[in-house]
Amino acid sequence: MHTQKSTAPENNIQQNQLIASYQASCDANNADQLATAIAWEQTVEIIPEAVRHQRVLDEFVGRVVSVTHNKGVATIKIAYNPALVCGRVSALFNLVYGNVSMYPDVRLVDLQVPAGLADEIGGPAFGIEGIRQLTQTRRQPLLATAIKPRGTPHSALADIAGQFASAGGHIIKDDQNLIETDLIDFTDRVSRCQQAIINANQSRGNHCVYFPHISGSHEEMSEQLEVCKSLDIKAVLTCPLITGMDTSKALCREYGMAHMGHPAMSGAFTHARQQGIDASVLLGTIYRLAGVDISIFPGSGGRLSLAPSITGKIRHRLQQKLGSIRPVLTCPAGGKSLQTMPELIPQFGNDAVYLVGGALLAHPGGIETATAEYLKAMNP
Repeated sequence: MHTQKSTAPENNIQQNQLIASYQASCDANNADQLATAIAWEQTVEIIPEAVRHQRVLDEFVGRVVSVTHNKGVATIKIAYNPALVCGRVSALFNLVYGNVSMYPDVRLVDLQVPAGLADEIGGPAFGIEGIRQLTQTRRQPLLATAIKPRGTPHSALADIAGQFASAGGHIIKDDQNLIETDLIDFTDRVSRCQQAIINANQSRGNHCVYFPHISGSHEEMSEQLEVCKSLDIKAVLTCPLITGMDTSKALCREYGMAHMGHPAMSGAFTHARQQGIDASVLLGTIYRLAGVDISIFPGSGGRLSLAPSITGKIRHRLQQKLGSIRPVLTCPAGGKSLQTMPELIPQFGNDAVYLVGGALLAHPGGIETATAEYLKAMNP
């Protein structure tokens, strides 16, 4: 095993710097060279001979903290100056994995964000406690479903929402594929669903919360949020990797909306073993800094699935102490059913949203019966 460390004490670096850890498939003889290449690529993208100012070397170039090599795999730790992030989660994303995403066989496996940087970027506006206030729940796990499929008449989608809310479900989200060609159609669908939920809540004394999907350009999302605000909707769903993490975060803050983050496109980053980003880093730390109050990800079992060892890390990153930013509700999803609940509940506990879509909607006894069965399984 080969090891190289920077001249500065590692503990001192780690306390004050943003530390990214990469794993790379390479020969031991090339590991140090690759580490230096990543540090320069990610910060200044220029060869050392072209640097004309000492400040660039002192304050901007990434610093190799350590390099270890074992059985064809190098583990590389690089320290970045937190000031390079400028308080933006998108800049953080670019700094730790922008150009290096195009390097073959290099994977971002860990990210240590100092408390000061986490506080500067900020996190969720609501967090676990805020979502519990919206849903009027205390310690129990939350049940969610999705309004779908696309192409269903708006009146039928509203019926789904109303039945789920009537049976005591906590959260109803739009499917991320629900988009409209114009604001009139968006308004019609969302207003019908919201009114069905309001009626059910008032009739049964429940507090189900609706998360419509907003998407498109900044202008289009702003218009959709204006509609949501006019309907007294308190929360929305976004796909941060599609709409932009800073954009989604800023718009939700501007309109005072709780924010559910969908993992669409994340598999392109997380599923390859030798490339991409560890799922816990992306859907845990980065999504939390992107301001999501609920982070959806594939739970173990079902159509879309991650191993329990990975989902456990996601949960840890969403709820561990990170500066003063709020912890986030986990949301295991992806083809979950009544049969997977006994496996999921021990993994994620009460501070979680259990998202069940098709299995609940297709229940032979109907949506209200299905919702009651899932609630019973979650609270034995």
